[in-house]
Amino acid sequence: MQMQQYLIIIKNILFLGGIYLSTNTLAMASNNFEKFKCDSWTNAGLRMKGNVTLQLTSNNLEWTNGKLTVRADLIHPKKIDENAFNKPMRIYLAEDKTAVYFLKQVTDRLALVRAQATVMDVKENRIECTIK
Repeated sequence: MQMQQYLIIIKNILFLGGIYLSTNTLAMASNNFEKFKCDSWTNAGLRMKGNVTLQLTSNNLEWTNGKLTVRADLIHPKKIDENAFNKPMRIYLAEDKTAVYFLKQVTDRLALVRAQATVMDVKENRIECTIK
């Protein structure tokens, strides 16, 4: 009887330890980011003018030029090999659902295309970035 109780206690401790480790790992993974320094957007309106700083996390993209900050969520692909030399093209959707971003990254350089999702017009902007 005591042996079964010890086994149950050990299983509970292992289970709780596993939950603790997995939540800490997820929290650390979401804090890992790459920061890039970019040129100005091509074909940009007044709010988008200026040099851009781009920040990538595992599931998000955020860019700012000091006047405007935009966040976008990764929609394709869901899994990315961060150690790969030539990463697959990633597609992000802006939080306000007004633009789609296509990102291609090779080591420390990336190219980003922004396509507005409007009914009447298609406007495209591009930037190239290097790791900061």
